[in-house]
Amino acid sequence: AGTEPTLPLYIWSQLRFPRSLPTVMALGTVILAVSFIIAGTAEILRHRGLGAIRRNPA
Repeated sequence: AGTEPTLPLYIWSQLRFPRSLPTVMALGTVILAVSFIIAGTAEILRHRGLGAIRRNPA
């Protein structure tokens, strides 16, 4: 809020400085990994829920 940049703007602005590139790459890797973990967990839970519905039709 206020004058602080959002995360995408921060990452974009840091790409101009070679010394901060490893930090930006690590941040991107963490964001990507967390996204995959959330999507994978959601998919596993969805499949478990579908299996329970098939076994117990109401």
